[in-house]
Amino acid sequence: VPSATSLFLYIKDHPCISLDDTTFRRMLKYCRMFSEFERNGHPYRDQITLHMSMMLYYEIFHIYQHGKPLAMSAQTRQESMFREFLFLVSQHYVREREIGYYADQICVTPKYLSSVVRTVSGNSAAWWINHTVIMHAKNLLKTNHQLTIQQISDKLNFPNPSFFGQYFKRRVGMTPKEFRRKAY
Repeated sequence: VPSATSLFLYIKDHPCISLDDTTFRRMLKYCRMFSEFERNGHPYRDQITLHMSMMLYYEIFHIYQHGKPLAMSAQTRQESMFREFLFLVSQHYVREREIGYYADQICVTPKYLSSVVRTVSGNSAAWWINHTVIMHAKNLLKTNHQLTIQQISDKLNFPNPSFFGQYFKRRVGMTPKEFRRKAY
């Protein structure tokens, strides 16, 4: 979305917003439309989903530009560090999968970062990194049929498709090819 950087930062700092009844019903209608196209196997589902997603993004941006953010409670230093960690993971997970990289960016030790992440979220830092990679991999496998497993492996910066397949299977319980087949 063009020129949305300031809005993204605003949303990051104000993740909760109050919706009026009309807006809430409209957002629910959009969600139902997504679900309907997903269920019925529409032949142009991918294209429709792409354009509906853009519509939804613009709707969310409009809501944030004209809505009233809910006051957030003050964050502890640990909660703030966890949010920064998640933000960094979302930006760098394709290239960086080591906790040490993220600890360096936040200026703490890997052990301390791991401790904070586990305390705040209940999951390890490695779990969050792997979860992010796997969610992106699943999304690519489900939505980009024209991409081969090797191309997805390259896109996610794995050294080779075999390593990607092992990584995926260890975390999902099936190979990328099986996952793609099962998604359809």
